[in-house]
Amino acid sequence: MQRRSKNLFQESLIDSCLQRCGLLVRGGPGHWLIRFDLLALFWAFPVFAVSFDDYGVEPYDGHTAMVASGVDGFAFSKLASEALAKPINFAGHYIVFHYSCGGGCVTGGVVDAITGKYVADFPDNYIGGDDPETFRSEFKRDSRLIMLQGKSAYGGEGMKREYFEFIDGDFKLLSSD
Repeated sequence: MQRRSKNLFQESLIDSCLQRCGLLVRGGPGHWLIRFDLLALFWAFPVFAVSFDDYGVEPYDGHTAMVASGVDGFAFSKLASEALAKPINFAGHYIVFHYSCGGGCVTGGVVDAITGKYVADFPDNYIGGDDPETFRSEFKRDSRLIMLQGKSAYGGEGMKREYFEFIDGDFKLLSSD
């Protein structure tokens, strides 16, 4: 008997939430209708509330490396070394930098400011360049979270915005819209 009352409570709680969201409407005495048109919007546009604070790290304030290592090619090595001259701007002790990939696209990389080692490429290349209408990135010195927004250079549908957590030199996808 208790089990049934628990299920009734759960069902009434769910019904109450659906009613407040406008997804469940009365269709007559004792009949309810689910608004599938609105429900489809919730599935099509998921809400992902992300906060840089949720991925916080303690920023490093010590000495940084002078020359980048672990990079192939002189031009790229020079880009990574120039990045090391900038202040730490990501995930505690890393430096994010953007560069052109040569064909009208922009991408980026991550250098460890302590070791000087080049640790990661952005997970995608983006069409356009540094124009905020075509490519945008957001990151903070004291957070492992990075947001990348743009149109993929590898095809696909229009603009996309993706949130990644940077863990052990790798970008872990959290959300994409």
